[in-house]
Amino acid sequence: MAKSGFKLPPMSPLAGRSFFNLVQSVSWRDASFRYFPKLVFTTFISLLFSPVRWWEFLKFNRQVREFELKKPPLFILGHWRSGTTFLHNVLCQDPQTAYVSTFQSVFPQALGSQFFLKPFMKAIMPDKRPGDNMELSVDFPQEDEFALSNCTPYSYYNFMYFPKNYRNYYQKHVRFKVSSDVRKDWQEAYLQLIKKTLINSGGERVVLKNPVNTGRINILLEMFPQGKFVFIYRNPVLVYLSAKKFFTQLLPTLQLQAFEKEEIVDLILDVFEKLMRNYLLERNQIPANQLCELRFEYFEKEPLQEVKRIYKSLNLNNLEEALPYFESYFEKTRSFKKNQHRITQNELERVLQRWEFAMEQWNYDVPENIQIKQAELS
Repeated sequence: MAKSGFKLPPMSPLAGRSFFNLVQSVSWRDASFRYFPKLVFTTFISLLFSPVRWWEFLKFNRQVREFELKKPPLFILGHWRSGTTFLHNVLCQDPQTAYVSTFQSVFPQALGSQFFLKPFMKAIMPDKRPGDNMELSVDFPQEDEFALSNCTPYSYYNFMYFPKNYRNYYQKHVRFKVSSDVRKDWQEAYLQLIKKTLINSGGERVVLKNPVNTGRINILLEMFPQGKFVFIYRNPVLVYLSAKKFFTQLLPTLQLQAFEKEEIVDLILDVFEKLMRNYLLERNQIPANQLCELRFEYFEKEPLQEVKRIYKSLNLNNLEEALPYFESYFEKTRSFKKNQHRITQNELERVLQRWEFAMEQWNYDVPENIQIKQAELS
């Protein structure tokens, strides 16, 4: 018997949002017509999961409201592709830590229904992350901005669906050029997410990896005056090349409006400059014993020594108990193969022109191991 040619449209991670959040954050006017089937299907799935969210509210609302944080969060800052994921995975090996999982990032309001939603998610998610060779699992640590975007319409990650609007999202949801009510709503949503993460995992301190937070130091200190911060940085030329490859492969799987490859390059150049300048302007507001800056190249070469330095700098406890877990993880990831990169001369000059301040700030030169081509790459 011949197989049917019918195929469901792909589902967006937006399906993890409530219908109310979806209506607030998604503009059909901005969506390109070819993505309408995907948006319709995603909206249907969001509505289908509404009872799950109601059950979550009834079961956990009081517990979340009364829950008190024992220890301030630890925030991992740094631009995408600077080593934030590796650092996050490492620090989350400590048994006392809590983290937002990949499952929670998609279904942050459905923790009470994991028993049937996790198998569903496992069946539809890829084994590897688009853009690099990192393994994916529903239980692995994930960026909390994904979860936050499914809890509130006030998330910078809306740019992944409507990338042409990224400047507006940056001003509103990173720099918070918004009303005091919106600012307060965002803070409440973030605090609730953190509490749920701790309740779900049973950990003592939540470790949050979120590149967007690199430009949010003011509001994070306002919420958590005793918060701990680790900022990781890497050679900007390699950050550009890795980010270009990553977002060129990731955005087509998420976007709901047309966005060309050259526009992705403009976005990367612009956002890196914004984030790094904002960070350099505001980092002095963090007390010295609450901030540890980490050079990726040192971390990659001597990861255990750098982890020990983080624990000492930030006065974190449980290091001795966690050391065997760190050592085991480093042993498992030792053979990980990174992507190889090449760049055109024109691209390189453009990066150096825009990001010269960062090259000088952290004392970097153009890497010797990248291929520089004269002609534009196809």
